[in-house]
Amino acid sequence: CTTAQRLLGNDAESIERMIDSLILSHQLTAQVIPEADGEEPETAVYLPQTFRAENEVARRLRELLGRRRTDSAGRTVDEAKAYIAAHFADSDLGVEAVCEHLHLSPTYFSTLFKRETGQSFTACVTEQRMNEAARLLRDTEEKTYLIAQRTGYADPNYFSYVFKRHFGVTPSKYRAGQT
Repeated sequence: CTTAQRLLGNDAESIERMIDSLILSHQLTAQVIPEADGEEPETAVYLPQTFRAENEVARRLRELLGRRRTDSAGRTVDEAKAYIAAHFADSDLGVEAVCEHLHLSPTYFSTLFKRETGQSFTACVTEQRMNEAARLLRDTEEKTYLIAQRTGYADPNYFSYVFKRHFGVTPSKYRAGQT
């Protein structure tokens, strides 16, 4: 376990403050220590190299921290998508249920989900439901109201409205066009 990995387990803001402090102290030190006449050449070269090396470590720590945040956000969104896939047939599925499952606030989750996927939570759920509805219309002879129920719509009229808005045709015309 490297020092960077141990540090990344700490609070992100604390790590950023440590990095900023490290960079600032080395910049100030570099300005305070003049290259004195008669100074050993190795020492005169060593200080700037040390600062560059430590600045590089700080840069890498920032990069790792940023990557860790992105990976964490990606895992959270993947977990939310898996939850949606498993529960899209539940007509009560909403952002609150997903947030309760993920232990996140709805506002934070909605912002994160939109940033990572490019679509809102509601659009994702609707897309999942519409894809399943289209598959059921193609592959089964089930009545439309049953498909509505199986895809999370308690009201068959609302299901037909959303389906037409999504695909441009009613469920019955979609089915007729697939034969």
